[in-house]
Amino acid sequence: MIGLVLCGGNSTRMGTDKGMLPIGNTTWAQHAGSQLAALGLPVVYSVNESQVPAYTEQGIKPLITDDVELQMGGPLKGILSVHRQYPTEDIFLLACDLKDMHADVLQQVQAAFNGTTTIYENAGFDEPLCGIYTAEALAQLAGATLPKYSMRFVLGLIPVQRLMVPGNWRGYFFNYNE
Repeated sequence: MIGLVLCGGNSTRMGTDKGMLPIGNTTWAQHAGSQLAALGLPVVYSVNESQVPAYTEQGIKPLITDDVELQMGGPLKGILSVHRQYPTEDIFLLACDLKDMHADVLQQVQAAFNGTTTIYENAGFDEPLCGIYTAEALAQLAGATLPKYSMRFVLGLIPVQRLMVPGNWRGYFFNYNE
């Protein structure tokens, strides 16, 4: 299993690269990476080509750029780009803009993982940007012709184990997009 910090994207709503925003004496991307590394995972960072210089300058590595052959956008493009580089590895995904994520949340999903894609459900909605995606499920998605590329849509196409977010953990899933 590898840890994946999802940093790619155009940041159109935010207006700036979220992964490069400061949090303490580090960046959002490095913060997420350190949380995954604390679980004993090797960590990679998904970025688009335009982000490579800034991440390289910060010493963030290894970087996996979006695969131009993938005719899609959004988080799925980053995840499948990494899957193409590591086709046999399950991927523990954490988006860099979930900057309030807590170690207990990550440890629980890691402990509950049973070989099935494992994510959280928060007040009736999937939380697709923090969870473990199996290599098998990603291979299925990579080989499919998909009418939509939203994470919530593709989660309906693969077997998924959903963990309920306790009420006191809901704030950990706040996605900073604007």
